[in-house]
Amino acid sequence: MRAAPFSGNNLRMRATCQKIDGFLVGSEEDHKGRHIVTAYLNAIPVTRFNKYDNAERRKAAIELVELELCTKNTAANICGFHRNTVSNLVKTKQLLGLEAAIREERGRREPVKYIESIQSHVIQLLESYPDWSDRRIAEQASLDLNMEVTRIAVARIRTRNDPPKTKQSSKQEILDMEKTAEDICKEHSVEKQLKLPLEFDSELKQKQEELSHTAPPEAKTKTEEKFIEDLQEGKRIPFAGELMHNLFLQEIGIEELLSGYPYQTGACYQAVDILGTVFHSINLGFPSIESLKLVNAGDLGVLIPMCQDSCRLS
Repeated sequence: MRAAPFSGNNLRMRATCQKIDGFLVGSEEDHKGRHIVTAYLNAIPVTRFNKYDNAERRKAAIELVELELCTKNTAANICGFHRNTVSNLVKTKQLLGLEAAIREERGRREPVKYIESIQSHVIQLLESYPDWSDRRIAEQASLDLNMEVTRIAVARIRTRNDPPKTKQSSKQEILDMEKTAEDICKEHSVEKQLKLPLEFDSELKQKQEELSHTAPPEAKTKTEEKFIEDLQEGKRIPFAGELMHNLFLQEIGIEELLSGYPYQTGACYQAVDILGTVFHSINLGFPSIESLKLVNAGDLGVLIPMCQDSCRLS
């Protein structure tokens, strides 16, 4: 049996595969001739996109980051972007939605410029035949002037004297404004702290006045002393909002609820410490125990105290 003769129609892209930061990224050509890229994590396909479709690539990069499957840098390598591009795509999606993030904004092309006599002839045709379409005006002008006049040129000549439309801010302008607002907020928020609307609740206002004459709690460590001073000055404190949650835990009697777990003499962590760590970690959005190493121990230690004297390494 003779082999079939070689032809261009028989030539298809060979499937390829590579490893990118724990991902197995394969590419192949589908039955429609599209270059399809599939990324696998732990042998499970997590994203799939057409390599030459920019919208699909953008959507895939955003999903990889938002699902916390990888870092922005890894998503950029998988989808063929720069890391800063992926960062901007994620921020655009958060501010303006997915459609704005994947939409192309290449801007309008510069109009084709004709000399004044040609433009005058087109304007004369537009005035003489107001019901004609731009294409028909272009065809008639091409016949009259013995040259090619495009439909787009006619449309631009028709609308050049129209009142300008209200300019809408571009995606980049909105992102720049958001960054400026964030910088201003950071600059002026050091001495700011949210206040409860006590003026609308006479009972709360009365309690505030009574507590204003109460001495602050006694600090047992330098960290607690600095923490109390910052709160009295009205500074924004990391994790200060969790103090309210900690108060609620005390109100429901968290230690009594854990009375079934006996106190372990000499142990570094008691049951209340472990449960408190899990509780506050969930509230603060820490994805894992490992991520707690990025936290300032002096700040979170106010919420989750640990008796250092009882923790001795032999």
